[in-house]
Amino acid sequence: VLRGHTDYVFSALFSPDGKLIATASGDNTARVWDATTGRELSVLRGHTSSVVSAVFSPDGKSIVTASYDNTARVWDATTGRELFVLRGHTYDVNSAVFSPDGKSIVTASVDNTARVWDASSGRELSILRGHTNRILTAVFSPDGKSIVTASWDNTARMWDAASGRELSVLRAHTSFVNSAVFSPDGKQIVTASHDNTARVWDVASGRELFALRGHTASVRSAVFSPDGKQIVTASGDNTARVWDASTGRELSVLRGHTGIVVNADFSLDGKQIATASSDNTARVWDASSGRELSVLRGHTDWVFSAVFSQDGKSIVTAGRDNTARVWDATTGRELSVLRGHTDWVFSAVFSQDGKSIVTAGRDNTARVWDVASGREHFVLRGHTDYVFSALFSPDGKLIATASGDNTARVWDATTGRELSVLRGHTAGEDSTARVYLTRIEDLIELARTRVTRELTCAERQQYLHENIVCPTPTPTLTPTPVR
Repeated sequence: VLRGHTDYVFSALFSPDGKLIATASGDNTARVWDATTGRELSVLRGHTSSVVSAVFSPDGKSIVTASYDNTARVWDATTGRELFVLRGHTYDVNSAVFSPDGKSIVTASVDNTARVWDASSGRELSILRGHTNRILTAVFSPDGKSIVTASWDNTARMWDAASGRELSVLRAHTSFVNSAVFSPDGKQIVTASHDNTARVWDVASGRELFALRGHTASVRSAVFSPDGKQIVTASGDNTARVWDASTGRELSVLRGHTGIVVNADFSLDGKQIATASSDNTARVWDASSGRELSVLRGHTDWVFSAVFSQDGKSIVTAGRDNTARVWDATTGRELSVLRGHTDWVFSAVFSQDGKSIVTAGRDNTARVWDVASGREHFVLRGHTDYVFSALFSPDGKLIATASGDNTARVWDATTGRELSVLRGHTAGEDSTARVYLTRIEDLIELARTRVTRELTCAERQQYLHENIVCPTPTPTLTPTPVR
């Protein structure tokens, strides 16, 4: 059991080589743990509000954290030292990720912008302006040259990663865009929307190729198969659907769940699909035929996620019943129940070598488990609020965790020892994010009038961010004093 967090653990992830685990928590910290021993290596302290994510750079030397204190921060993964703060956003930062080459970082924010930063200096390279509502995600293309953002303004947008120039606006959805991802070859994008559709777009032209119609409720996610030939969508209509990625033709409907399909993903070889549902089950499907191969029964509450091991032989599920479970992907037989968490398990993922699993829970801990035996190795403790995410460094030696306690933490993945606490984020102390649905025009009008005098044109530009042109003031000529 990885013990130390004092609030929900939102996520726990292995480094690519499986040696470290990073956890993110609502206790405002992230923590890094040794994946073998469970020893806490470091607590990344500094955030004063929830740390939503903690992600390693491709070389594993740095960690970037995103926080509701309006900043992202970059840390030395070994020492936990804060390298710099990415300042500029004026509201919550929802995500922060490195480019594939590790040279840039892109952040997405509720302030309607995404921003690109130099990963070595923290210098802001460009601001991606154009969205008129919050941006949920921003991701790089596989070659790192483009970025796609998904927003509540019903659009996705493509940007030049080097210049920040808007390349195209992907318009067609009639409600929130929940996600936008590139195909493995970078030539297409698939978006998932609250308007019950997913849509496929040509990256070169920004043209919509086709809409994937058939779902009768919000499409929660849409992802390509590893070879890019198929797409699987997950929906609130209790189904997942498989589509031909080149034509948009519906290939199969994965029927069987009696509750919301929370997510759906392919195995690494693309031959199978795993779905997780609010009906307390996960299910495995043949990706070619859509045939249900097995039902993973055992959870007594919602299943939040279902993830294949690297070799595709096993599946691990995370549930609201406070357990994670390991299953034989071929037979659906339950291999082990990972018991120890005292509250919901948000996520569970395998290490790269498939020998370990790290889980993140609402009990403020992350835990590392032996896959073969189901035995709990250790608990990563230290966060004092939810742990949102946990990631291994690429070499597997470190784990970074991000938490609602306003810190990220770095841990030795071999021993679980806490190496450092990444402190510095500042924001509200109640560890919550709140959404108030109202027309922005009403808020601006209210702000204009809730003062002792009407705001000047310049003040409206500065404080309300209104896109208006103010008259140029007549300069006042002051005589130059004679010396």
